Amino acid sequence: MSNPSPANDSLLEIGFFRITLGIYLLIYNLPFWPKLDLMYGSQSMLPPGFLPDYLVRAPAFFPWPAAWFPLLFGLMLLLIALFTCGLLNTWTLVPLYLLQVYFYHANPLIIHEAQPLANLFLFLFFFLPPDSPPVLIGRPRYVFTAENAAELRVLLRIIIGFFGVYYFIVGIKKLPDPLWREGLALQYILDWNGVARDNWLTAIITGHPWLAKVMSYGTLMFEMSFIFLIFTPLRILYIIAGLGLHGGIFLTMDVGSLSLALVVWYALLFDQRVRKQILTLFSIGKKD
Repeated sequence: MSNPSPANDSLLEIGFFRITLGIYLLIYNLPFWPKLDLMYGSQSMLPPGFLPDYLVRAPAFFPWPAAWFPLLFGLMLLLIALFTCGLLNTWTLVPLYLLQVYFYHANPLIIHEAQPLANLFLFLFFFLPPDSPPVLIGRPRYVFTAENAAELRVLLRIIIGFFGVYYFIVGIKKLPDPLWREGLALQYILDWNGVARDNWLTAIITGHPWLAKVMSYGTLMFEMSFIFLIFTPLRILYIIAGLGLHGGIFLTMDVGSLSLALVVWYALLFDQRVRKQILTLFSIGKKD
């Protein structure tokens, strides 16, 4: 039998990831509650007969009538809250995942890039312990041992590497565009009334073309170098840069909640080394 690790906090980043994901899912799903009949009815907000039945019918694997939507949606919200608190295990995660997938597919007219990403994050918890510390209610039921901690660290590196490759591909796809190569992409996007938010941050960036150019090139450099440097001591700098990038996109561009969804997985980057670096920085700040 494996011996428990000296402290049950060696992989707290898994619990941080669960809490962050749960909060995001609640924030994302709660606004749909008053609109369930419109969004998930047999014809959504379209008049009857406007679309063929096969385009508006809910998936056959879960064919509940529209009258059941409030009950199912309420159950999903309850399960999300329990998941966030660390009260679900792998088996009780199954109905939550099925409900999440169901509501995403129930209306084919709803196409939101962030939701399949959030569903992917939730799916990862079939391989990660959903009841690991920290928990928000009670005591954690999952105990890290030398064996399972080593296995989970390998899995976390694979997950982080996957998103590193994602960033790299996004950066590579930008290179053929002359706007990105010349550093003009951000200026162009923020001058686009259909996308840019009208606020002080947008005004500062568009009012200083050199700043927009630096940020455009900085975005490219961040995306294409992430996979190569995220496993080095520079990780904390990439965390700060990534949070700044996605926060800046959310504040200056009206592109939905995709940037917030991408921030969710950053919780996995706060390993023991990063947490020690943060504590060291705070202790130095207090001394000063």
